Amino acid sequence: MKYVISYKNINSTLILMGRSFVDFRKELNHLQKINWGFVDSDTQYLTHNYHPYPARFIPQIPSKLIQYLSEEGEWVFDPFCGVGTTLVEATLLGRNCIGNDLNPIGSLVSKVKSNLVSVADKPTLDSLIADVEGYFELATDTPSLIPHLSVMPEYRLPNIPNRDHWFAPNVQEELGVLLARIHMLPSQFLVDFCRVAVSAILVSVSNQDCETRYARKEKDIPIGNVYKRFISKVREMWTRMEAYQEKRQPVTSQVINDDIRTLEHFPPNLRVQLVITSPPYPNAFDYFLYHRHRMFWLGYDPIAMSRKEIGSHLNYQRKGTTQQNIAAFKNAMLLCFQGINRVLDTHRFCCFVVGDSIFKKQLVKNDQLITKVATRCGFELAINLERNIHAHRRSFSSSARRAKSEHIVILKKVEDV
Repeated sequence: MKYVISYKNINSTLILMGRSFVDFRKELNHLQKINWGFVDSDTQYLTHNYHPYPARFIPQIPSKLIQYLSEEGEWVFDPFCGVGTTLVEATLLGRNCIGNDLNPIGSLVSKVKSNLVSVADKPTLDSLIADVEGYFELATDTPSLIPHLSVMPEYRLPNIPNRDHWFAPNVQEELGVLLARIHMLPSQFLVDFCRVAVSAILVSVSNQDCETRYARKEKDIPIGNVYKRFISKVREMWTRMEAYQEKRQPVTSQVINDDIRTLEHFPPNLRVQLVITSPPYPNAFDYFLYHRHRMFWLGYDPIAMSRKEIGSHLNYQRKGTTQQNIAAFKNAMLLCFQGINRVLDTHRFCCFVVGDSIFKKQLVKNDQLITKVATRCGFELAINLERNIHAHRRSFSSSARRAKSEHIVILKKVEDV
């Protein structure tokens, strides 16, 4: 048995049989001195601006936690990865990472944001853009016709309930043609790259009011506007990807689309050294509802997701009393922590960024709730940090908008469960 002592940063690391045990007391003390507000920081750099996603946390938070609570080459896991904020930061800092999300849109965006499109794919992408520019010219030159039936006869429209209510006829046609052309691309990752671009613009070309309000609003979407927006978005994404490629370290990023309560598809032999996540706040948001049109257009099932979503506002309104709903959230978090305990190395950290919730005017302190649940699953509280939320970054959700702060709960795994 070989013992290797390495001196890195300000603490010593003992590596025993490939497992690292690090004394992070000084790092934990340093974390308490950081101003976690990051009011003047850019939160949209590199690939972070690929796709809108409500209630995501800012990249500076996982970046600091990764720097102080992990070593280069280790694995970082985000069980509620959303659109991959933690994963992008991990790859920039030389950590391997794995993300999970129940929302297939989040999983798709996370995979594309935290990995690299091959430079060899650029001519293929340019050819796609040239074709789409041709579709735009054809559509705007002959607006009274349906010109694309001869250009892309194989396109199909998804079976969306009240499709005509949510999408104008020209928008439906253009989205159908565009997705059909994208699926002809030879590289699956390039297909996904372009699907993310379609998803990013979809709400803006629909009659859904906005990203955070599921209500119909009549919009005047000019003929060809879908093509125009797509071309602009995919070019912007490529430029950001090139900048990201210069800074990304040669590490692995994996993404799974799974229910954290089962983690059926998590690699069986993988152990991680740090967990960072922002879980869904109970009774605050309905991800399946606000992304349902995206899921339909990209071939996913929003109804299936809605049955499993943790924290869904609609589900909590429909089912049970306040105490029953709080108990349901506790049980979901219990299963979550059991899964995290299974894959996280002992003596390493799990960081949850959480705010409070409101159930029928009753305040629920989610940081306390999560801490209590975690202690039943082999964790102990290391630090509970409070961060101020600047007014322009507060939640759009009425139940959370009044919150002026949230908590970064740092838990240490002390035993296997």
